[in-house]
Amino acid sequence: MIHVRDRVVKSTNRETELPVRIFVPEDGEDLKAVVLIVHGMMESIDDYDELGSILSMHGYVAVVSEILGHGSAKVDGKTGYMGAGGKGYFCAVRDIKNVYYNICRDFNLPIILFGFSLGSFLVREALVLNLFDDFLKGVILMGTGNKSGVELAIGRALAKSRIRKYGGSNVSGVVDDLAVENYNKKFPETYEKNAWLIKDFSYLRRFNPGDYHVSPQMFYDLLGSMKLCSKSVGQLADVPLLLISGSKDPVTGDIAKLYAFFEKKGCGHVMSTAIPEYRHAILKDGCIEEVCRRLLFWLDRHFGG
Repeated sequence: MIHVRDRVVKSTNRETELPVRIFVPEDGEDLKAVVLIVHGMMESIDDYDELGSILSMHGYVAVVSEILGHGSAKVDGKTGYMGAGGKGYFCAVRDIKNVYYNICRDFNLPIILFGFSLGSFLVREALVLNLFDDFLKGVILMGTGNKSGVELAIGRALAKSRIRKYGGSNVSGVVDDLAVENYNKKFPETYEKNAWLIKDFSYLRRFNPGDYHVSPQMFYDLLGSMKLCSKSVGQLADVPLLLISGSKDPVTGDIAKLYAFFEKKGCGHVMSTAIPEYRHAILKDGCIEEVCRRLLFWLDRHFGG
C-alpha cells in the first residue's frame, strides 16, 4: 500500500499556489531516496500518479511538483504562461528549490531530481545556478537535449516577434508552429497532431492536452534557458546522471552526442539509455513498462542499498 499526500506550496511569484503530490511507502521503513519529479509541457502532477506509485512500491518517496502555469497553477487564468518578462520562468526554477528544501529535505534521505522535457530544462537551470545542497545525490533527465546557437537565436527572434505582435501572454496557439508543429514534421507518415510525442497509435488517441498552448513569453524564456544550459552543467558535474529518451525523440536527437556533451562538461558518472523507435513522451506510450524498468535499474544501482 501507498500513502498519497497532497500539499500546496506558494510559488516564488508570491501569488500562485502550486499543488505537490507525495507518494510514500506505507511502512515508511527502509526508504531508499526521494525522487523530486518536475513534469513537462501539456502536463500536470495528475499525469504522474502511475510513476509515483511505481517508485513508491519499490521503496522510493516520489514528490511531484506542479510547474507554474500548468495544471491548476494558472497565471492570469492561463496555462502555458508563467509570467511577464522572464520573471515567471525564473520563479518556476526557484519553485523547484522551494519544494526541495521545504518538502524533500524533511525525509532526511538522498534526493534525486527528475525532469522531463520542459521540466528537464528547469532542473538543469536550477543546477547551473547551484540552488541545492549536499542532499542532492542524483539527477534523471528525460527528453532533454541541446540546440545549436543558431537554432536558439532564430527561435528566440521568432518568439520575440510573436510577443510584439500578439503579446507575451497570448495562449491562442500563436507559437504552436514553433514549439510543437516543427517537431511533428519529422513524422510525416503519421497524420496526427502530436505524433512527435507518442508512437503507438492507441496511446496517441488517448492523449488530450485540452486547451493548452505555449505562450510566446514562455517559449522565449525556455529558449533562453536552453542557451544557458548549453554552456554549463553546474552541480550536475558532482552527481550521477541518467539520460533517458526515445531513440526517435526529436528534442533529444542523438543521445550519444548528448552523453558526450555532459561528459565533456565534467560529468564523471553519466549513463544514457534510449528506448528503440519511441519518441518524446515515453511515459505516455506503449513502452512505459520498459522505461520504468530502466529507471528502477539505475535508481537501485545507486540508491538501493
